[in-house]
Amino acid sequence: MARKVKRRKAKPTTTVNIAQAQLRFPGEVTNYWTAVGIITWGCVLIAVGGWFGSGRQYWQWVYLAAWPIGSILLVNWLSNQPRKKQLKALGPAARVFGTNHTELGKHLKEVADLLGLRKLPNLYLVEDDAPYIYSMADRKGSIILTTAMVSLLRRDELAVMLARELAHLKYGHVRLERALWWIRSASPLFGIALLPLLLWSVVMGPWLDIIEYTADRAAVLVVGRPALVTATLVKVAAAGDPQAGVSAQDVDDFLSQSRTGELDSGQMEATFKLNRFIESVPNLKDRVEQVAEFYQSDEGRQLMEKVDEARAKLG
Repeated sequence: MARKVKRRKAKPTTTVNIAQAQLRFPGEVTNYWTAVGIITWGCVLIAVGGWFGSGRQYWQWVYLAAWPIGSILLVNWLSNQPRKKQLKALGPAARVFGTNHTELGKHLKEVADLLGLRKLPNLYLVEDDAPYIYSMADRKGSIILTTAMVSLLRRDELAVMLARELAHLKYGHVRLERALWWIRSASPLFGIALLPLLLWSVVMGPWLDIIEYTADRAAVLVVGRPALVTATLVKVAAAGDPQAGVSAQDVDDFLSQSRTGELDSGQMEATFKLNRFIESVPNLKDRVEQVAEFYQSDEGRQLMEKVDEARAKLG
């Protein structure tokens, strides 16, 4: 007799289907391909011209055509080495699995489900007194989060930061973004050796701002409250600046005021300090404004309806 094979029931999935063009901030793709295309094709054309001009004898010109892409790959490798050594030294305990840091792992999956992501990146929790979170563009993608960041943020605020990192990984921002920031702080010798990347870091300044708008949009979809996204961005920025003059309590007071619509003297003072701090941080004011605009837009409301349906199914 043939044995009956018992099939496992498929796990229910969300119905969220967010097209890249819907969530991406306008101009992100155009800005990217304009800058990348001009410099890449510039190197290719110079290489082809040099090769033909030399009578096709000097193959060194061929390497010039690969200079831009090679620069990005090399810089990513260089910038990731300290982080990889850190994670290797910490061992398996830092990696978030279903058997350790269970709540954190569940939280990441919940956020990913709301954004329609099927494949989860690796998540690492690192003991560190500095609150930070960042991503690495390895095979599956990795998110590195510190214990100080987890202690600083409430659960819904942590969802904001996880959503932002997932958006950066989903839309392929991480590799080029890390390379551009690295070359800006590198020695002049690296700037000369990796000239295409240095030129990109100059002309792609707007792109670096735009990808933050895209990531903030993802956070709005996940938590559904633009004020919460704004407060979280300010709280994280203030925590990374000892001279900020803004405390986590100031941010919480602002968030409380945004819920009730009432202002007492303490909340007015906190709001004033927050506004002054927001003005002082590059691009933060624009990001706060873009968060509110996206939430109020027709496109934002349509996406929120999709995510709300998924949230209801997830319970």
